[in-house]
Amino acid sequence: MASIDRTAYPRFGRTPTRRDLEAFYTPTPAEVAFVTNTARAAGHRLTLLVTLKCFQRLGYIPRLADVPVVVAAHLRAQLHLPADTPLGYDSPRTMYRHHQAVRAYLGVIAYGPDARHVAVVVVHGAAQTMDNPADLINVAIEELVRQRYELPAFSTLDRLARRVRTLVNRGLFASVQARLDDDQQSRLDRLLEADPDPERRYSAFNRLKEPPRSVTLTHMREWQAHLAWLLALGETARPLAGIPPAKVRHFAAESRALNADGLRDMAPSKRHALLLCLLHRAQVTARDALVEMFVRRLARLHTQGKEALVALRERQRAMTERLVDAFAEIVEQANVGAGADEGDAALGRRVRQVLDARGGAAALRDDCAAVAATTTCRCSGRSTAPTARRCSASCAPSTSDRPRGTRRSLRPSASCWPTSTAVAITSRR
Repeated sequence: MASIDRTAYPRFGRTPTRRDLEAFYTPTPAEVAFVTNTARAAGHRLTLLVTLKCFQRLGYIPRLADVPVVVAAHLRAQLHLPADTPLGYDSPRTMYRHHQAVRAYLGVIAYGPDARHVAVVVVHGAAQTMDNPADLINVAIEELVRQRYELPAFSTLDRLARRVRTLVNRGLFASVQARLDDDQQSRLDRLLEADPDPERRYSAFNRLKEPPRSVTLTHMREWQAHLAWLLALGETARPLAGIPPAKVRHFAAESRALNADGLRDMAPSKRHALLLCLLHRAQVTARDALVEMFVRRLARLHTQGKEALVALRERQRAMTERLVDAFAEIVEQANVGAGADEGDAALGRRVRQVLDARGGAAALRDDCAAVAATTTCRCSGRSTAPTARRCSASCAPSTSDRPRGTRRSLRPSASCWPTSTAVAITSRR
């Protein structure tokens, strides 16, 4: 039997507060008039008012013994009756007549075959996607209240929900069994057989219920082997087609809570369906674990790549600054030589002195090659090689755009230089 605490079945609280008494159990003048016109004796008027207010609060007529004492005392005070006014009826006939009067006053239909049919239909529809009896009971309660039916006893709803759920599950088990051939059924039954090794004495069913270690990168190979073993047990998509995922999860949880002996005692259709659901959930869990590990590995590689890129940029920035300083000094020497009308030989000596002071031409050539190999054209966004053109056609005019007889300029556009280089040259000038 489902726990009533997990359902929405209305019940009395432990001790109604003063606020609850005023909000839910204080009668209106119309209700007081209804009670006065229907019952004559003081005890009958009190009992009728208690039945009316409790029905409004709960949706059904409770037993008088279950009514809290504070509720009866509050309603007795509302009718201005003595404190010793009894609560109850002298004959069942009067009680049934008052119950019918309360239903008619509230516009509620007594629970009967029509209400049972409504509950069965709504529970049958909900059982296609739900399996928890408490959820099915809540669905029945909601529909009965919506259609203004009186709620039955909780045990009645519990039996109805379990009976309908059993019928629905049997139909699902039969559909799964019809999609399995003899080889698949025997493969599932072998999962429950104990290992012939006397030291282990475990079945594959225990391995199916116990996944590998935690989802970490160090256990990736174990998860891969586990998934390969699960996939070798057979497919689950076709036999379980049409079964809602919520039902599959519930059947898998039910199978995981049992042992091999408990499954062997079940009917073949239910046993095979539960094993298939458990196998399906195990495959889904293994795939999710591997995907999570893969995402973690990619995230780690991405982080390492970012760190390497920062380090590379720092090295390239240092080389670029050295090249800019050397280029600036060469330009200054050329300007000095041009002002003094020196020849090319003197200018060459000055340039060689600058290069020797910077570590030699070979060192600067290596720095140039390293910088050019990782330089990106800012206009096209493409990497440029040391000997390739430095930018796209948008940076320098194409051959077809030059006038005839003019030489093509080999000087790159200013926008093609790295940002640090362009700024340094501009500042030095």
